[in-house]
Amino acid sequence: MERKNRWKDYNETQLQDLNKIVERYKTCLSQAKTERETIRLSIQMAEENGWIF
Repeated sequence: MERKNRWKDYNETQLQDLNKIVERYKTCLSQAKTERETIRLSIQMAEENGWIF
């Protein structure tokens, strides 16, 4: 049984959107290597998106 390659189902816009998510994820992994850095980055990202603590 041959499996269908789902990457071929994405159109150009979907691939660009996916690439933005991947790049943001890689940035998060680079910036938050410890628990403390992860919390600090999470709070910063939340505040940038309108959350108030």
